[in-house]
Amino acid sequence: GSGTPRAPEPGPGPGPSMLRPQEYQRAVRLRDWLDSGAADAQSMDGIAQHMGCNASTLQSQFRQAFGKPIFEHLRESRLRRAAQAITAQGITMAQAAELAGYRSQANFATAFRKLFGFAPRNLRAKR
Repeated sequence: GSGTPRAPEPGPGPGPSMLRPQEYQRAVRLRDWLDSGAADAQSMDGIAQHMGCNASTLQSQFRQAFGKPIFEHLRESRLRRAAQAITAQGITMAQAAELAGYRSQANFATAFRKLFGFAPRNLRAKR
């Protein structure tokens, strides 16, 4: 996990105040599972089944807790893991694209730039 939990945002918007404690805990467990990489090949139904909840309820609770849809978080998580592998293991851009779930290196680079604000090749220069 990432360590300390984030404090809820004040006022309306995403955060645990919108959910019952057990719903928020489920959303946190789901986020941790998504970040682990174990859910990368799962469908929404598979994710919901794993979490013991129906898909629409799970989507709604996750969005309330974290302010974004499950698959947006999963895509960002995969991009973060690819970035980490580039810097830590020196993998190629093709390997990084595959790790992040992209068939096209160009699509991977575009998504990466959108999330991080710089091209994945710039990670190489920072080593």
